[in-house]
Amino acid sequence: MATVDKHHWYSLDMHRPWEDVTSMILGAVVVISPVIMAPADGVIAISSGLAGVLIVMLGALEFVSLRRWQEYIEVLCGAWLVVAPFALGYAGTLRAAHMAIGLAVIVLGLLEVRQDRVR
Repeated sequence: MATVDKHHWYSLDMHRPWEDVTSMILGAVVVISPVIMAPADGVIAISSGLAGVLIVMLGALEFVSLRRWQEYIEVLCGAWLVVAPFALGYAGTLRAAHMAIGLAVIVLGLLEVRQDRVR
C-alpha cells in the first residue's frame, strides 16, 4: 500500500533550517542597525546589541539542540524590540526597523512554537 508524504518542502508543519538562518540574519541586522541607521546613545546600542546577539545565539543553538524554550525566548526578544523604542524613547528609521524586525522575530518564533507542538 502506498503512503502519502505529508511534509512538502513548503510545509510549515516541520522545523526547517531556513527558519534558524532567518533568525540569525534578523539578529545580526538588529546588532548593526544602531550604527547604520542612526547614531544611538549607549543604552539604545546596548539594548540592540544584547537583543540581537541573543537572537543570533538562539538561532545557532537551534541547529545543535532544538528545545521549545528557545522559541519562547526568541518571542520575548521580538517583543522587546517592538517595545524598546517606546521604553527607551527613540524614533525615526531605527524605531521602524526595530518594530518591523521585532514583529518578524515574533511571527517566526510563534511559527516554531507551533511546529514544536505538532511533533
